[in-house]
Formats: sequence, C-alpha cells, structure tokens
Amino acid sequence: MTVLKRKRLARGLKNMDVAVKVGVSETYYSKIENLTTQPNTQVIKRLEKLFATSADELFKIEE
Repeated sequence: MTVLKRKRLARGLKNMDVAVKVGVSETYYSKIENLTTQPNTQVIKRLEKLFATSADELFKIEE
C-alpha cells in the first residue's frame, strides 16, 4: 500500500473525492495510487497540498 492510499483512507476519502479535489478522473487517480501511471507536475503539487506531504513520501510503498 502506498502512503498516498493510506493517507486517503485515514481521511475517510474515496478515490472519487480525491480525484475531484485534484482535478482528474477517478480512473486516472486510481492508476496514480496504484503506481501504474505517473501524474504530471501539476497533479503532484495538488496531491502534496491536499495531504500536506511531499511527493517523495506520498509514493512510498508501505507493508
């Protein structure tokens, strides 16, 4: 599980909630969270702001 997913779940957010907040489709956000696509710089900055965490931290994989 990525830190991104853990933080989303900890806030009680659904994929669609985050997708809307960062301005992407739910499908695209899901691919970002599952590390199957790389978001552009703009989306990364929005995720960093939303979760108050650096991109380096958000995309780490935890066990």
